[in-house]
Parts: sequence; structure tokens; C-alpha cells
Amino acid sequence: MKEDGICLECKRPTETVVNYKNGDTICIECGHVIENNIIDDLDGASANPNLKSGHLPTIIFKPSGKSSSLASKLRRTQNEMIKNKQEEDVIKIAYAEIERMTEALGLTFGISNTACKILSKLDKKNLRGGKSLRGLCAASVSRACRQVNIPKTLKEISAVANVDMKEINKAVKLLGDSFGTI
Repeated sequence: MKEDGICLECKRPTETVVNYKNGDTICIECGHVIENNIIDDLDGASANPNLKSGHLPTIIFKPSGKSSSLASKLRRTQNEMIKNKQEEDVIKIAYAEIERMTEALGLTFGISNTACKILSKLDKKNLRGGKSLRGLCAASVSRACRQVNIPKTLKEISAVANVDMKEINKAVKLLGDSFGTI
């Protein structure tokens, strides 16, 4: 596209699409290639949209021979990084769920933030095991509401969280046993 925003082929103001793979700038209206041989200014390898991280990971196989000690250390480190990434992904999902619940209940960002902090403290103590993530999120929202004296019943939170009361009660008990008063 020229500076004035008019395609030279269809003679109309138009938007363009940049195809980095082929290095072309294309008019959306008529499909005319306005500019080609664009240099890709994006750094790194091309991303694969089918993979969550956008690229294939490096896999370290079981060691053999003299390099076994170093390869073992690398493999252990890689496994730890994968585990940490998976835990981080779960926390991101939980934070999004808490945000969804607080918005549905008409609560402020401060309540959402407090509930996320409560869940984070629980996660740092490694006490999540076996409890449903939605139940823990709902219990965190309930606890955050109680801290600032906002009257929300577990029944209201349960309806928004799509979790039965039994599951939320288990998570509330876990929070109470773990922290007493936060």
C-alpha cells in the first residue's frame, strides 16, 4: 500500500494484509500484491499455531556413555521446567476463573485480586492436591468477600462457579484449616 492508503490496482482506499511467509503486502479488496520481498522483522523461528507455545520443545533423551552425568542433569532441569510451566498454566486458568466469577457476581477488581492472592498462598503451600480447581477458586472468592464484609452466600457463588456446594465446602474447609484468618 502506498502512503496515501490507495491500492494502485483497484484505485480505492483499502486495508492491507502482510503475509510474512511469502514477504507480500496484499490489498484486501482486490487481492493485488502491493509490495513483495518484505524483510521479516520478527525475531526467532516461525511459530506453529497448532502448538500451545508456538514451537516444538527440545527433548533430552536418556544419557549413555561419558556424557551421561551432564545429560542427566539437563534432563532433570528440563523436567522441572516443564513441571513449573504446567503449574503456571493451571494458575493462569484459576486466575481467569476467579475473574470470571467476580465479574458475574458484580464484584470489584480488588475482590478478584484478593481472591487470586488467597489462591496463590494456597498454591505456595502446595495444598491444592485433590481439590477441584473451580471449587478452590469459588472458596477463594468467598473468603475474599468475607474479608471486606461483602455479603455473598456460598449458594450465590456456587451458581456462578458451576460447582456443587459440597465441593466448595471442602475447599472452604481447606482454606480455613490452612490459614485460619488471612
